[in-house]
Amino acid sequence: MSAAAAAPGSAAGPSASGPSAAPRPASAPPAPVIPLSARPALLRGVRVHRDEVRGVWALLAPERVLKLDDIAAAILSEIDGEKSFGAVVAALAAKYQAPEDRIAADASRLIHTLCDRVMAEVRA
Repeated sequence: MSAAAAAPGSAAGPSASGPSAAPRPASAPPAPVIPLSARPALLRGVRVHRDEVRGVWALLAPERVLKLDDIAAAILSEIDGEKSFGAVVAALAAKYQAPEDRIAADASRLIHTLCDRVMAEVRA
């Protein structure tokens, strides 16, 4: 997905640059939904950064950089390791006037992808 402005919950879904970062095809099983009480967090050394020169958001990790689309950047802007997943979803739903179930699915897919890449974790 391009860096065009889009609200979380739009049909395109979150993604990061790279060959395996494309949104899952409709036939792929959805990522398991994260419990609303869980607390997602970026791992130590991983941070969101705005590259002003290129005008893009990036996720920086040791020896890795992932280009973020606006949806992924919006989701990650709400994740601080303290807020519950439910609070993150509610905040994004209110901010973008989008259905909570759609935001939960998009955010869950993004967080699971980052967990698979050892860039995030979900705390109980």
